[in-house]
Amino acid sequence: MTAKNFSHWLKATHKTSIPGYLDGRRQPSLELGMVLLPALIQHLENSATHTRAQDFMTHWRRILAVATPQDETIHDPASWFNALGNCFDACLHFLGFRYRDPVRVILPPQWPSDTPVRICLPVPFIPTGIVLDCWQLVLAANLQWLQQPLPAELQRFVFTKLENLRQRVRSQSAHPLFISAAHDQNMPIIPITAKALQYGHGQHARWFEHTFTAATPNLCVRLARDKAATTHRLRQAGLPTTVNQATTEVTQALRFAERVGYPVVVKPLGKDGGAGVQANLTSAKMLRQAYAATAAIDPHVLVEQHVKGKDYRLTVLDGEVIWAVERVPAGVYGDGKQTILALIQQENSTPERRPGPTQTLKPLQLNDAAKSCLQQQQLTPQSVPDKGQFVRLSSIANIATGGRPQVVSEQVHPDNRQLATRAAAALRLDLAGVDLLIPDISVSWRDSGAAICEVNAQPDLGSTTAVHLYEHVLRARVNGNGRIPISLVVGDAHHDALTKQLMQATVALGHTVGLCNANQVSLHRAERTPEILATQCPLYQAGQLLLTSAEVSAMICHCDAKMAIPHGLPMDQYATLIITEKVPEPLATTLFKGAQQQVMVDAALADWATTYRKLLNKDCRYTEVALGKGCTLPSVAVPSMGNTP
Repeated sequence: MTAKNFSHWLKATHKTSIPGYLDGRRQPSLELGMVLLPALIQHLENSATHTRAQDFMTHWRRILAVATPQDETIHDPASWFNALGNCFDACLHFLGFRYRDPVRVILPPQWPSDTPVRICLPVPFIPTGIVLDCWQLVLAANLQWLQQPLPAELQRFVFTKLENLRQRVRSQSAHPLFISAAHDQNMPIIPITAKALQYGHGQHARWFEHTFTAATPNLCVRLARDKAATTHRLRQAGLPTTVNQATTEVTQALRFAERVGYPVVVKPLGKDGGAGVQANLTSAKMLRQAYAATAAIDPHVLVEQHVKGKDYRLTVLDGEVIWAVERVPAGVYGDGKQTILALIQQENSTPERRPGPTQTLKPLQLNDAAKSCLQQQQLTPQSVPDKGQFVRLSSIANIATGGRPQVVSEQVHPDNRQLATRAAAALRLDLAGVDLLIPDISVSWRDSGAAICEVNAQPDLGSTTAVHLYEHVLRARVNGNGRIPISLVVGDAHHDALTKQLMQATVALGHTVGLCNANQVSLHRAERTPEILATQCPLYQAGQLLLTSAEVSAMICHCDAKMAIPHGLPMDQYATLIITEKVPEPLATTLFKGAQQQVMVDAALADWATTYRKLLNKDCRYTEVALGKGCTLPSVAVPSMGNTP
């Protein structure tokens, strides 16, 4: 199956990115416009097409291992678009994004029509190109299926495309589990770059790029990534580490191995994550082969003496071991009946290894390295291991190469905990993954011996056993849920008497207030002249300016509907909402859904507001007061200090 041109069925009309919050959505969005041409409309009204479309949904659920509505029926263009929306949602779920606004489809009043169908796709803080490619994958696969159902080709086509998208998510976007943890805590997110996100607003916000923060010392990271320098620093700090040597010549590596004795390990000097690491090299021939493969990744190679013991990763945060796992190398357990090849296939069919939203482990590989590992155990892929016999498929115990983590946090000896925290402190890292080789983590290293083989300055927290750590790390860095008191005034943005009154009262509470309106963006502090930051700034841009400022502890935003609709609001929630004039949809729904503590509506708008009051959360106070020119704003409208709910 190949992506085909379906221009005789569909015509794209527009593509609009909405970086802010609109229509009550919790995320940015991307709106696409499509006109259904008569050929497709006629096709979708055919009962045979309905059956094919239903079959597609069945196959889509099976391929992605994601539940989509089982009872949906496809009987016309409208239901077809809704089904496509569910397929798209399944794609994002497959890629690891749990929190997503539903796809919204706005249909023309009748068919056929030159009015485009408007499709609003959620953008869960990832590049819009990934979202667009997800939609195009769903559309192309579905339209091809309607022409010619080919289940096997569909699966190959979809998996190829999804694997490419998965790689792009890993390399081009922030970690989905950090995004999910932020949603769990009602923590706002602002993209700084594709991979770096701000969690929280203003003074309460912190920046993260995976497990790096803005406070992570650059010098310490560079030191930790240089394995030879790390070894030197750990020895300098009096900590046990491996015997090793950095080299760019295989002859030097061979001389080192002859001096310290085989087996040895080779690693790329400046890489982490297990890339290029080869262990248990027992001969000069194996060392030469491994050196060549590692040098292809990094010409600077570290060769070190093999240390007997199990491989443990201890995650240290602020001087405390918060999680510990034993990293069991890639392998299978025999059952006395099946071959190793069959056992690998069986293991790879489990939910945790099979590609999909439940995958947390890498699939096992029967590559040259795995075959070499089998040969060292005097086994082949066709061997039938005894029941309970563990067969290694990798010389290193790394999750990135198919290993499996086993939690040992409660078993770590106090001396070993202290050893890990000392290693992180030696490199002056607040968050680190300390890799420790030791026979038994429950026995003190002082008695059994041990070696710190690596300290990772940007540790992967994992997704198999440690999903809770993402929330733990965010809570350790972000103040509460990261929110600051925000007041939103919606009305004539050029009459700002109410805004000034609200700003003065908020400054009196001790806040540094960021204020944006139709004229300017400014900072206000007690007993200081206001600082003008920008003039004639679009609403979304003005909000971003203030919410990403480390000085701002409260924000007041004054706008009218015309300012808010093009790009959406710059924030998803606000403590106080004040409305002095009617606003159209979809802004009205967005405004009432985002209010958290109190809503004040001009008494003259009482009838209009009745429709929207039901959208307020149960803890949000609603009042109707006179808010015309010359009116005094009740003191209750000033938001309290601290995080909003």
